[in-house]
Amino acid sequence: MAEAHLPSQYPQHRFSSSDVYFRYRIAFGKSEDLIYLSHIDLIRSLERIFRRADLPVRLAGKFHPMPRIIVALALPLGVHGLREILDVELTVSLNSNSILEQLRAQSPCGLKFQSCMVVPNKVSSRVIRLGYRFFIPSHAMEAVGLKLGSLPERGPWEMDRSERRATLSPSSGVLALAEDGLESNNLEEWIESGSRHKPAPSRPVRRIDLYQAIESIKLSGNHLEAVLKFGEGGTAKPEEVLRLVDAENLMSQGERVERFLLEMADESGSLEPPPLAGIAPAERESK
Repeated sequence: MAEAHLPSQYPQHRFSSSDVYFRYRIAFGKSEDLIYLSHIDLIRSLERIFRRADLPVRLAGKFHPMPRIIVALALPLGVHGLREILDVELTVSLNSNSILEQLRAQSPCGLKFQSCMVVPNKVSSRVIRLGYRFFIPSHAMEAVGLKLGSLPERGPWEMDRSERRATLSPSSGVLALAEDGLESNNLEEWIESGSRHKPAPSRPVRRIDLYQAIESIKLSGNHLEAVLKFGEGGTAKPEEVLRLVDAENLMSQGERVERFLLEMADESGSLEPPPLAGIAPAERESK
């Protein structure tokens, strides 16, 4: 019987489970039209890119094994990521430059793989510092500068943060996870109830101090640059930084926002978490 030959495009490496693996840290940029790609869709795209690049990604998980492709931190929608970080575990040791070339050959426009390096398997994937650059139009520059200069030098820079809450909204046609569940077991009755005017459920609000989350903030040229700490309590959001200088509407107006810094715990040599981004009112009163 003649030996069967596989097509030249047939993958030589498949995603598979393995107790032995090799970990790589890859830096990439996300820009152009891909800034409107959600984090979940980015993960799905990365998985397809690794498959097309014929890289042996390790699967992990007992009941539903998933590819070990770990993006360090989700990028807010509409923000350009100049140097994002992902960790990937491969079942075969490969040359870093070869991995980079294979990924670049399969990457779409707007996703640029910049560097690849081997890291220890147990290295931390925790982000401790990140930086945003907000481009300010000339007509708003003076007002932003005045507001920035009026902030108390040693804080506090307090503001209210509205916590997001999963809801079930039949009137909008959007089905999501509900915290309180259905009010009725009758689906028709529940859908009909959505047509009645009901006040939107209030979101829990807590007081945060951005002074504790912002390491530095300054105007430079035509942009505002902020370096943020990232602790166990999270960090400041880009829109909160802009709200601090009364310029929150710039994001909705389509002004360019970049994340230029993403620092991992092992890169700084310190594993100590920075202060929390905010303190709940109850905690503040107890101190």
